[in-house]
Amino acid sequence: MAASASAQIGPNPCSPVIDAPASDSTVPQDFRIRILPGDFSNCRIDEIRYAIIETASDGQNRTVFFRKSDCCEFMQTGHPLVERRAPADKLKPGTNYVVQAQFVDRTVDLYGGIDHMRAELGPIAVIPVTTESSDMRTRRHGDESTRLDAMVFALDMAGRFGHGRAASEADARRTALDFCDATNCRIVSEPTRNRCHALAQRTEGGYWWGVGADERLPEAEGKARGFCERGHGGTCDLVYSYCQ
Repeated sequence: MAASASAQIGPNPCSPVIDAPASDSTVPQDFRIRILPGDFSNCRIDEIRYAIIETASDGQNRTVFFRKSDCCEFMQTGHPLVERRAPADKLKPGTNYVVQAQFVDRTVDLYGGIDHMRAELGPIAVIPVTTESSDMRTRRHGDESTRLDAMVFALDMAGRFGHGRAASEADARRTALDFCDATNCRIVSEPTRNRCHALAQRTEGGYWWGVGADERLPEAEGKARGFCERGHGGTCDLVYSYCQ
């Protein structure tokens, strides 16, 4: 789909508007995604779909993130239906992406006395962006102590988890809870600004977990396993690790 299509999508009924990021902008890997409906007065939305797609010069585009969710109990002018951070661990620096958003209207039709669910797909909004290169990020944040983002884990204490990374600790917490995606998820430790972060878990016979942070990945992973296995003496699985 041509990137120029984003400029042609106006506030038609059930057309999404990507309020952030700005089209053709250079963004950090954890850039903000903000999606609103174009017309509150005449819009039916039962589902929201949005994605981040890596666009390559050879035409081999790759979806790196996709989310869909039911919608909407209420809508209010100026209030976003989606507001979150992009998953920084899934994006690469200095890379072209497009952000896409689409609304779905589900309608029940009656055929031969039987209800049939029909999904009507609305227009797709498209915003092209480019992530900052590594050297841009260094220049923007300054010295090593300030350029590393805050990172934190959220857990539901049953195996589901979310990892958040952002410039501010508050945004890192919100992102972690968003990716954990369960009502009982909670932040399990203070945000860290170490380079690497890891999580180990064991769900057999109960639930145990351990989080490790360090400047090097092997040390962070070792700490995560060590903290987890200290609780019960068994073996914990390393389920997630990431270095910024």
